[in-house]
Amino acid sequence: MSHFCVLSATEQEQEIALAELWALSGVEGSGRVVRVPQPVDAERSAYVATCAELLAHGPTPQALAEQLAATRPTFERFRVTLLTLPPRPKIDPQRAIVEVARHVYGTVDLRTPLQELLLVGTETEWHFGRLVTRTTRSYAAHEHKPHQLSSALPVRVARAMANLVAQPGDRIVDPCCGVGTILLEAWAAGVQAIGGDVNPKLAGMTRENLEHFGRPPWVCAADATTPWVTGDAVVTDLPYGRQTQRTPELYARLLSRFPSFAPKLAVVTAEDITNLLVGAGYDVLRTVTVPKPSGFSRRIHVARVR
Repeated sequence: MSHFCVLSATEQEQEIALAELWALSGVEGSGRVVRVPQPVDAERSAYVATCAELLAHGPTPQALAEQLAATRPTFERFRVTLLTLPPRPKIDPQRAIVEVARHVYGTVDLRTPLQELLLVGTETEWHFGRLVTRTTRSYAAHEHKPHQLSSALPVRVARAMANLVAQPGDRIVDPCCGVGTILLEAWAAGVQAIGGDVNPKLAGMTRENLEHFGRPPWVCAADATTPWVTGDAVVTDLPYGRQTQRTPELYARLLSRFPSFAPKLAVVTAEDITNLLVGAGYDVLRTVTVPKPSGFSRRIHVARVR
């Protein structure tokens, strides 16, 4: 059974969106609609908006209608939702919906449907399927935590980083947790999260942020160069602000300690640190560039201990 996922990402976010989908599905995709062999849990995702069971695929709604006429899918109390993506098709939306819906057997229910059917189209490609999962956008609430840092990761990037290396039930460690952005996103994705920061004031802020959202305040003041806990993956934002003395020596020392925390790693920096990761004993599985409008870019590295 085939499925398709629809990504919610700007052009600048496309690379991290595809990386997150790769981690969730194992599929190397392209574009805004990606076919996957198994359903993807979009509820915990940052950039996967929906996942649907594929019922028909073709260049036009008419082509979909022909396929549906042959397969005769049946759904009681269904609603068809239309989504168009760039390059957007020049078509009457209601006509497109009716074209496919008339070949679905069952009762239409626009207010309280039991099944939502998703029709997604561009100028040249259309997908139609039964909605399986949809993102909850729970990360949005974390934009309003009690304590903030101007250099903190955007919440969607932090959510995607957790998903790059962890599954629900895993435990991640953030040894440079700042105010806990990554920890909050990991918990929201069903992943246990433990944090530490060498700055006791920041560790206290993280604790208050976690408690504010009802998450276990598993955080302490600790030096990241002295491993103090173990988990399935390290997910962290290495210090790189203007007030931080970031040097290759500092990064190399931190990276050499991280394997003692966990065998997998998702780390974000302001520059490419592939050589440092290799020198610390990692195989780099993927690098992702996340541009900002200001011109500054973050670089996410996904790695595993050799």
